[in-house]
Amino acid sequence: MTLLSIDPATHGCGVAFFSEGVLLAAAYTPSSIKDTNVDIVQRCVASAQAAFSWGPRVNVNHVDELAVELPQIYSRGANKTKGDPNKTALPMAMVDAALAAMLPQATVFSYQPHAWKGTTQKPKRVSDPEYVIIHRVRERLTPAEQQVINWGKSVERSWDIADAVAIGLFHLGRFGRVRTFARE
Repeated sequence: MTLLSIDPATHGCGVAFFSEGVLLAAAYTPSSIKDTNVDIVQRCVASAQAAFSWGPRVNVNHVDELAVELPQIYSRGANKTKGDPNKTALPMAMVDAALAAMLPQATVFSYQPHAWKGTTQKPKRVSDPEYVIIHRVRERLTPAEQQVINWGKSVERSWDIADAVAIGLFHLGRFGRVRTFARE
């Protein structure tokens, strides 16, 4: 069984590829469109295409399952949401849909952020403390799996990569809570 897990965005995607439950590769795939004035649908398609054509080690024609983050759309109103969901959540769902259309043989699974990471949020600024999901991902990977992640140079993009890996681990049942017990 092969799994492609995606953290979608219009600027690019965090992508992780698993085979038989083992992480084989993970990276950030930037969209070919950098201009934010380009039509949002074109930007979403370019982002999905970047994830689809990613990596020499991944044959997307043999992807059995696609696990994607489906952004949560919160109700509008006083203090209920930041920003316009049509500019934030809807485009990410469009990236997910474009990827699913490119992989018609794959079974698609979508997870809202609260399902796999609870209330943990990405830091507001690069200078903020480390993103806790990166730590949790590293805890759950074998040393060999940790070596196949291309973290890149951008701190913000590393957050997208960590989310993609975490979504895949969650889908595989490997991202559950780690409980520690006091010794007696």
